[in-house]
Amino acid sequence: MKYEADRILTLDCDDAVEKLHKLNLSKVQEREIIHVTVHCCLHEKTYNPYYTLILQRFCGYDRRFQISLQYHTWDRFKDLSLLNKQQLVNFSSALSQLLISKSLTINIFKNFNFIELTSSARTFLVELFVKLFNEIDDVSLKNIFQFSSTQNYKFVKDALRLFLSHFILKKSNHSELVHRRCQIAFDQLSIE
Repeated sequence: MKYEADRILTLDCDDAVEKLHKLNLSKVQEREIIHVTVHCCLHEKTYNPYYTLILQRFCGYDRRFQISLQYHTWDRFKDLSLLNKQQLVNFSSALSQLLISKSLTINIFKNFNFIELTSSARTFLVELFVKLFNEIDDVSLKNIFQFSSTQNYKFVKDALRLFLSHFILKKSNHSELVHRRCQIAFDQLSIE
């Protein structure tokens, strides 16, 4: 039954993306597709994977959509304190799936403000990483937490390690699976 629902969701998503492509939008209007899709995702009463699938399809279609999503995500990082609890959950769920699908990479956190971590930012990150650790296998998790070797990401890797250590590894309210996978991510971030 779940397979059928997923298949229907995917077909609807593919149809929506195809129709949007046929509109012959300008580059500026195309970027708005990303903004509107994220906006819709955030404002659902519960997380709806439909919007994330649309984002994944656009990112897979052309790199310019991936770049647009990256910049939009960075803008959202700055405004996390403006989001309510459900919007934080929806955003973290979407970003988790975008990382799993490789539509975005862990490098996305290079513009995250780890120094002035607000309670909203903390809630968002915990939600995101707990979802990620619950939904992915160990090998894929290691791949997600690999940073590009062409640039220096030491600060981001250190900030992520500190966050994971302080807010997930040292907390007893997470499952054994979450702790184990968090340790895998932590170890992967420790590789120079």
